[in-house]
Amino acid sequence: MRCSWAGSQRYGVLAWSGDVHSSFHAFRNQLAAGLNMGLAGIPWWTTDIGGFQGGNIHDPAFHELLIRWFQWAVFCPVLRMHGYREPRVQPPESYRNGIPQCDSGSPNELWSYGEENYAIMQRWLEVRESLRPYIDALYDNAYRHGDP
Repeated sequence: MRCSWAGSQRYGVLAWSGDVHSSFHAFRNQLAAGLNMGLAGIPWWTTDIGGFQGGNIHDPAFHELLIRWFQWAVFCPVLRMHGYREPRVQPPESYRNGIPQCDSGSPNELWSYGEENYAIMQRWLEVRESLRPYIDALYDNAYRHGDP
């Protein structure tokens, strides 16, 4: 869900913070949002790693933001690599079967940001995987007892 409210924790909501901008300011706000979701008793929360809107896959400054966001997200309840990256990719044809085609964002997989950044994110993904039994136990506890 894009939003939640007092009492949402009763329904097993997986809330995400919406389409936030790709900036360190937005990242800082995500830290507060995640803490507040936990304090509100909502155990399943996520953010778009690197922000959703903006972020050029060729920009070293964006790489720095993405890496820091990814490192933090490893310790969040749900890890979500998602975003509409720049530069935009035009479809090969303007219309398909009479239907106008939209552009899309650049690739957003871990390996889309160069070998060095891929190696860093892969290392942190391994940390996340090593935490899987712990995270699964927390998920189970949240499900059975409602603990955030």
